[in-house]
Amino acid sequence: MSDALPLPGPLSGLRVLELADQSGQFCGKLLGDLGADVIKIEPPGGEPCRRIGPFLNDIPHPERSLSFWYYNTSKRGITLDINTADGRDLFRRLAAIADVVLETFRPNHLSSLGCGYATLSQQSPGLILCSLTPFGQMGPWRDYLSSDLLHMAAGGEMASSGYDQTDVPNAPPIAPGGGNAWHMGCHFAYMAIVAALVHRTASGRGQYIDVSIHEACALTTESAIANYIYRGEVLQRHTGRHHAAGPSPRTQFRASDGNYVCALVGGRLNPKYITGVTGPASSRCSGTDLPVFPQGVRKLDDGSTRQAKTKLLNETHKWVGPSLDPEATPSQAGLSVAVRS
Repeated sequence: MSDALPLPGPLSGLRVLELADQSGQFCGKLLGDLGADVIKIEPPGGEPCRRIGPFLNDIPHPERSLSFWYYNTSKRGITLDINTADGRDLFRRLAAIADVVLETFRPNHLSSLGCGYATLSQQSPGLILCSLTPFGQMGPWRDYLSSDLLHMAAGGEMASSGYDQTDVPNAPPIAPGGGNAWHMGCHFAYMAIVAALVHRTASGRGQYIDVSIHEACALTTESAIANYIYRGEVLQRHTGRHHAAGPSPRTQFRASDGNYVCALVGGRLNPKYITGVTGPASSRCSGTDLPVFPQGVRKLDDGSTRQAKTKLLNETHKWVGPSLDPEATPSQAGLSVAVRS
């Protein structure tokens, strides 16, 4: 083990003041992990995120929240009541020697306290202030309350998550868990802050950044927005595979043991490869049980047509699931084997 000190990160030497709740603390973590001196400012009594579980040894306590620990590594912390005159004065003094301020208050709250960008930038023209809010500082939704679930629905992610009509007719969308909306908003805020730092390096001036979590989520639906705007297509969710405007080859197959095989065609799905992945323990993949794949299906390269890949998957379906239960869904059985090529 080396005793050498770790190399400084790309943001070393920069100071960040973080006044963020669960919707913005991940952004501060990202900045801190890259070397910035992040100072988390908590209100008296502590940030409410300290009361989010799980807790160390299942003992609820503000000092034992594993979630809080994870999202606040690479930071220092102070307690400051920005709602008091003394607290606001201290905050302004800290902002005068900071490079970045990250805040997640409701729109215009800092300005109402005399601590907005217009005030802070007068004493520090190079300051970058990033406001991360559910729907931005302007617009008809700016004062709406929100949640991770709401953003997953309104942002479009849930429209692409779940089962397609073939597998589960009229199935509802499925919401990803784990605070994905907060992560998306924080990633966009982080990228905007880094871009502002690059701009400051060239111009010497800071700037105000208005980040909307909703817009970040809408921009994290990959091709869904672009397809709708430019082609008028509404992408449909597909079970266990990428969303698409039309049908796509299946990738999940019900086997005779009741479990599922996930076969993702990357170019070389064939009996020999599958045998190597699953091993001889599987009677479906050994000896005379190996199926005879039609000529032209044994070898497919990355230039294969959709029709050829569909043909291969249909043969895979016949092989692994001769006793397929058409009523079963992937949620009713565990994933047996993951086959990738």
